[in-house]
Amino acid sequence: MNCTRRLVLPALFCVTTAATGCLNEALIKQPELFVIPGLPVGWSGTDSSAGVGITETDRHQGTTAAYLSTAFQSGNSTIFLRQEIRADDYRGKRLRLSAWVKPRNISAVSNSGIWMRVDGPGLTLAFDDMSRRPVFGYGNWRQISVVLDIPESAIGIALGALFFASNTLLVDDMRLEVVGTDVATTNVLGAPTASGRDSAATVGAYAARA
Repeated sequence: MNCTRRLVLPALFCVTTAATGCLNEALIKQPELFVIPGLPVGWSGTDSSAGVGITETDRHQGTTAAYLSTAFQSGNSTIFLRQEIRADDYRGKRLRLSAWVKPRNISAVSNSGIWMRVDGPGLTLAFDDMSRRPVFGYGNWRQISVVLDIPESAIGIALGALFFASNTLLVDDMRLEVVGTDVATTNVLGAPTASGRDSAATVGAYAARA
């Protein structure tokens, strides 16, 4: 039996002002988006509402894109996608996480984009959630990235997409790659910070990861 739910993400309007980041002096209507709610295969994250899922209606490449949206709920709450990998193959290297994204009249932004965190023994070693440069407004597909160094003491790497805003963000073609030191890091931490989880717990959490 196919239990997949197909919902229609309604056309979104944005009364545009300089504050919203949308086109000034215009009313922008986004087309309807047919979506399949639920976590995409291989991802963890928000799964308690229709706020995350996939769509075949609008994607950058391939057959589907992920969506993160508050269109099905009243008020904003954090919506995220996450994967976790061991740091073994990346210690001493610089990593870039990139993705193609498309904003659909995004406003009231706290977070909107992709994120990556480097976990060490009881510490967060590096982090960027694009909170200082969120994706907002509306527009076509664009590529964004976060770049972090992976210290020798790193245990694991968490990464994904994050949305705390109004309306909808589409995400596609996420890629993780090693880059050279000529690519600047986007780490927002001035120094490692306490993670609130001891070394054993961090090691255990990543033990079953690839």
